[in-house]
Amino acid sequence: MLHERRWLDGGVPYSMKKGSSLHVLCATDGSPAARRALEFVQGFGMCTTSTLTLLHVSEFGVPYPSGLAALELPEDRGEAVLEQLKQDVVSSDWGRVHYELLRGRPPETILLAANRRHVDLIAVGAQGHSDIQYFLLRSVSRRIVMYASCPVLVVKRQVMALNRVVIGIDGSKEAEAAAEFLLRLSLPEDTHVTVASVMPPLPHGQAPMAESSAARFQQIHREVEEEARRGVTQAIEKLRGHGYEADGVVASGHPAHELLKLVESLEADLIVVGSRGLTGDTRYLMGSVSDAIALYAPCAVLVFRQEEGEQQSSASGNFL
Repeated sequence: MLHERRWLDGGVPYSMKKGSSLHVLCATDGSPAARRALEFVQGFGMCTTSTLTLLHVSEFGVPYPSGLAALELPEDRGEAVLEQLKQDVVSSDWGRVHYELLRGRPPETILLAANRRHVDLIAVGAQGHSDIQYFLLRSVSRRIVMYASCPVLVVKRQVMALNRVVIGIDGSKEAEAAAEFLLRLSLPEDTHVTVASVMPPLPHGQAPMAESSAARFQQIHREVEEEARRGVTQAIEKLRGHGYEADGVVASGHPAHELLKLVESLEADLIVVGSRGLTGDTRYLMGSVSDAIALYAPCAVLVFRQEEGEQQSSASGNFL
């Protein structure tokens, strides 16, 4: 349950708008999860100058079948997957559509293709993870979230309509840029956006505090809360200025835990979070808020990340 949840209510209706031009790479293995990812992306209503790259990766080390099935090469199966999506799913609204077949390890191959094509967004589907250890250590989607240099959308379930979106902000440049990126997308008319800021518990010892220390502690807490409320209010005003219906909430607790509770209570279809640009083992080992959200959120997750040079260039155009 959210502690000290405080809502900033209101909102105005808005009409449908087209987002800015984007290049989206959607990785597919022919599974229902990958198909859902493509359908979800197209639900944004991309600008007619946007580009879609559909990528199928034939994995090394997969045993060849026996009998007549062995005559079918991995590339042939990949072509069949892409052709099926082309016929049944790919929207005619895209300005350009590229179909690409590659061989290699899926996570690394997808990331290399995204870097080579300078895409703005990677979209992947996530299978159910009843075996949590397999999901934590081997999931293609999680490795892409950890190591991508661009935003990643992970779609976990079928979404008939994008009705509710949650944006988690914490005052960092990454969170601001994540919210700004959402404005580049085109949401359906009925979508409601909730801006959430969660204040982590302030550190203090277990021993009783002196009266003066307790008063100072409470003052710091009020200042942090007021800063969070200002950030949420500014974000709401920005969203409404772009024609979105929006409200906000400020809560106290562990950020990932409280955001996940909020997503469940609102039955959100998408949560948007920023991620700091960690690299190598640091990124893999650090239990970041965005990593926890990507792992455990029941809805689709958009994790925003950008390279350091892009962070500096966008500093003058922050969301808040």
